[in-house]
Amino acid sequence: MVELSTRGPGGIGKERLQEYELVRVLGFGGFGMTYLGFDHNLDKPVAIKEYLPSDIATRTVDRSVAAQASEVRGDFQWGLERFVDEARTLARFDHRHIIKVHRFFEAHGTAYIVMEYAEGETLSAHLERKGSLSEAELKAILYPLLDGLAVVHGADFLHRDIKPGNIVLRDVDGSPVLLDFGAARQAIGAKSRSVTSIVTPGYAPIEQYSTRGRQGAWTDIYALGGVCYRALTGDVPADATDRMRDDPLVPVSQRCAGRASAAFLSAVDWALSVDEGDRPQSVGAWRAAKEVGVATAAEKAAADDAASARGVVQGAESLVQKKPSSNRFAVVLGVAALLVWGVLSLIESQRGLIDEQSRRLATKEVVRDTVIVRDTVIVSAQPVVRRVVVRDTVVKRVVVRDTVTVSARPVVKRVVVRDTVTVIASDASEQPSSAAARATLSGRGIAYTADAFVEAAQYGNLAVVRLFVWAGMSLEATDVIGTTALYWAARYGHLAVVVFLVGAGADMHFRDRWGRTALDWAVRAGHTGVVKYLKSVGGECTQRC
Repeated sequence: MVELSTRGPGGIGKERLQEYELVRVLGFGGFGMTYLGFDHNLDKPVAIKEYLPSDIATRTVDRSVAAQASEVRGDFQWGLERFVDEARTLARFDHRHIIKVHRFFEAHGTAYIVMEYAEGETLSAHLERKGSLSEAELKAILYPLLDGLAVVHGADFLHRDIKPGNIVLRDVDGSPVLLDFGAARQAIGAKSRSVTSIVTPGYAPIEQYSTRGRQGAWTDIYALGGVCYRALTGDVPADATDRMRDDPLVPVSQRCAGRASAAFLSAVDWALSVDEGDRPQSVGAWRAAKEVGVATAAEKAAADDAASARGVVQGAESLVQKKPSSNRFAVVLGVAALLVWGVLSLIESQRGLIDEQSRRLATKEVVRDTVIVRDTVIVSAQPVVRRVVVRDTVVKRVVVRDTVTVSARPVVKRVVVRDTVTVIASDASEQPSSAAARATLSGRGIAYTADAFVEAAQYGNLAVVRLFVWAGMSLEATDVIGTTALYWAARYGHLAVVVFLVGAGADMHFRDRWGRTALDWAVRAGHTGVVKYLKSVGGECTQRC
């Protein structure tokens, strides 16, 4: 019997589950764990989802899964059956923009779903990086998902947990794929009051907050409307429960007026109607409204006919969004202006003091934009260095406004970039022996394997990466899908790890299965600091850089 780890990111070793090798944990929450696996029969990576509702189940001594107590055994078994039923339904779908389920099986007292491993960036991470999207960028993501969702709804099935975190943009071509269906999770939560985190505030409509709520295609449409709102405005919509009275949500047609077509913005507002009867009742109706608007008589009539116990006039009136009063809006603007003025005044008053402190702290050996310590270049930068403290010929702290380029042999201890502290390197005297580094890894429960090494780089864990290198791990070691530590660090923007690995001699010209280098991925992901650093040390770019 395979031993399944209950730990988070940190390595689960070379463990097997039937023909699958479990590489590492991809994610875990209140209802289960998802692993990156490798199918040795088909020679390809897969994602494996395990049923493990943490509020009512636990891992036993023999690593099986069981109910925590006899009184919740029935809920656990009922949820397990719903989990399997969902897997059986999802396996019927074969659509490029819906995650593909290969198979499912029961073992170790629980069940597993083996799925396509959609390698890419979540829309949530994409929006965190970009802030917001244009109408064209959003449509390129939204319309393929609507195609897939129409297939799902056509089979009388709902997703029930659409949100940016459950949408992945594939690395290979940027195409979106919808994953992590929440139908079973919703059912389990409704069955057992002890299971939490059933809905996602901002994206879940009001009918999902009650076991008596009438759910349908309009439920998923509300969630997609929330995704659109977040993508266009940069803000998550107000929780549905807060919108029942005195709705605080400013319609996107007001917030983004002039930045996208009126028809598209009105359709998003329509999808976010609080009452389920006032929303589009099908994907087709909503998609059409995005092109021609929601104010046509035909679309209003369709919405009214689908709404239960509503007349034509009432349905039409329900589509009109309430506007905040001009007095209230003026007050908000006034308060915001005062806050901005106060912050700017404070910054201006402190600027002189900061500059004076910088002049006192800086070494006399500062030449233009380059800091020199005993004729050794430590940091090369544009005129953005704000404060430099030199102590015992080692720069201890450098504060910059934007980016910093470190020399091939860095001795910079800390770099603060926009209030985020990133450890760049350390003194050579801190390096332990190979045996001591291995002992430290073992003491932390980390297996000395290539997979664990690469995973540490993926998560930006510089301390663990250094221990692996000092312990003698090859810098060209690859994980089960054939990628190196430098590749993952550059792809996810971990500048500290990138600098360390390059300084240790990592191959910057390594290409993945798509022929891309670490610099290619840093450019693609928009990690400016990593891009500038890799370019400065001769990184290879095979695509547009």
